[in-house]
Amino acid sequence: KWISIKERLPENSKKVIFLYKTDSNNREITVGCRYDNNWYHSCLVSVNIENPYSHDKVTHWMSIPEYPKD
Repeated sequence: KWISIKERLPENSKKVIFLYKTDSNNREITVGCRYDNNWYHSCLVSVNIENPYSHDKVTHWMSIPEYPKD
């Protein structure tokens, strides 16, 4: 279930799926983490420190579902 960032934010460094608006106002999803007010495509902040997703472009997030058992 998608959760609005206005309703609740994920814990810092928890890997989630998030929905964001691009500069051309399209909507895209990616897997990553939030640290304070920035969102990152990878949970390795050192990899993405130069290029976080700005908090005002992220609109929703959801937990990653459990992996299949087989």
